[in-house]
Amino acid sequence: MPYPTVHNAVVQTIRMQDRRPLHLPAHMEIATAAYRRLYGADPGLDPRAVAAEAARVLEAGGYPPRGGAVVRMSLAPDADVTVECCGMLLYAGYAGWHTRLRATVTRYDSFPYGEPCLTSLLNAAYAGDYARRKGFDAAVHVAAGMVAGLAGGLWCCGTDGVATRGGAGEYPLFLVHGGVVSTLSPEAGATDSVPRRLGLAALRRLGVDVYERAVEECELLTADEVFSLNPQGI
Repeated sequence: MPYPTVHNAVVQTIRMQDRRPLHLPAHMEIATAAYRRLYGADPGLDPRAVAAEAARVLEAGGYPPRGGAVVRMSLAPDADVTVECCGMLLYAGYAGWHTRLRATVTRYDSFPYGEPCLTSLLNAAYAGDYARRKGFDAAVHVAAGMVAGLAGGLWCCGTDGVATRGGAGEYPLFLVHGGVVSTLSPEAGATDSVPRRLGLAALRRLGVDVYERAVEECELLTADEVFSLNPQGI
């Protein structure tokens, strides 16, 4: 029996404010670079068209014209772009989460590792579901012994009341040891993402010592604090 064709689209989870995408140039840069690595071509993304389609799907989905929301852009192997609504954000602006998440560890390797694509999204969804079945809020993704990121964790809610979680490896994990922050480096398999870029820039702007390196699973047990970033905040 032949295997079914799998269309491994490049994905970007984009925060919207008042139906306008935030940090869209960075999202386009990340998606274009991932598409080139996976398919060896330039997808020719048009940011104005993506912004217009994102605003259109929010309006069509009954989302209010003011406030925060999240959409997901998918870039297919044939460079076709689709945008879908993910949900409304619970807070205005980037914010600290109102509670501490209880997390477990899930160990799996995904292909292609470190790419923001459909397979990463599906793996994160399965990991998040596994964590919730075990009574946790989220799952720390460990790949090849390295702390890759967070799967699961509620951060927005759809107009139908259904909670939306997870991302395509886009939500980085930061470990704090004695006032020094570490996160997985691109060389060790980190997924380039807007939350990761914003987090690194904010930490360095505040004068915090932050290191991008190989972060091993055992370091989770010795960390003073562990935090993650997503379209809602910290």
